[in-house]
Amino acid sequence: MKNFKYLFLISLVALCGLAPTASSAGDLLNISLEWKASHKPKDMDPVDITAFQNVKLVVAPFTDFRKNQAEIGKNIEKGEDKALLVTTKDNVGKWLTERVAETLGQFGVGVVKSGGNATLEGDIISFYVVETGTYSGTVAFKWRLKSASGSVLWEGMTSDDAHAFGRSYKADNYFETLSNGTMGAVHALLRTDSFLNALKKAK
Repeated sequence: MKNFKYLFLISLVALCGLAPTASSAGDLLNISLEWKASHKPKDMDPVDITAFQNVKLVVAPFTDFRKNQAEIGKNIEKGEDKALLVTTKDNVGKWLTERVAETLGQFGVGVVKSGGNATLEGDIISFYVVETGTYSGTVAFKWRLKSASGSVLWEGMTSDDAHAFGRSYKADNYFETLSNGTMGAVHALLRTDSFLNALKKAK
């Protein structure tokens, strides 16, 4: 009898170890954002940074205009009614402000935290990935370039559609898509002639 009870307990422990739990299921709710760009500035179309030679650019805190600011993606491989959401606990506006400033620096733009002669403001219009068989994301910003005195020198919008392949419902694939999309939207800004021409008024 004792042997039977012992074997039963061993079997129960083994089954519990194999049973899926909420954490092992790997839901992507309230995750922390990570920068996972696979694109590199050196591999993208060249940017003429001569317009920035005498500009010290301050990147102001971004404003998030998305309706659901925690939601950054969803998996709909099994249909919209069975969507698996991806949400973050981070402040997307603060995170993007820092990432965009870093990305501008990677392209050779002189970015400072204060004392600049121009300020770049950004409104977050889209920051989202939809996963079907692949990962497809859109990152879009509305920009404002202001002089040191606060006057608006230029307004415009840039966006980028980014894609990634990989295993289903994996955080790294969402991060890669969003990071590449962010870099693409910044790259598009730096190749916008009207923006570059407006910089001349900030010098």
